[in-house]
Amino acid sequence: MVVIYENFKGSTLQTNPILREMIQEPDVQRREHYVVLLSHAFATNDAVSAFAHSVDHIINIADLANFQPVLRHGVALHQGLYHSFNEIMKSAQAL
Repeated sequence: MVVIYENFKGSTLQTNPILREMIQEPDVQRREHYVVLLSHAFATNDAVSAFAHSVDHIINIADLANFQPVLRHGVALHQGLYHSFNEIMKSAQAL
């Protein structure tokens, strides 16, 4: 799991070095990470913005008090969605 603060060291979404590094990872490596963006601008659980910024989950700074339950819910959804895909990919790579 990688948690990225959108304004890390005064950066923006476009200049955030950690987010840029995650976006540039090859797909095989990227799928091994669950990437959470901590944001002032986007709503918690905003799936469209998460997709647009190449992260798995967005949590708004105002919701940090609920970080753990929100994160658990997001991880559970992610695992349910990608479990079969990841198993097939592992089997294919073993061939």
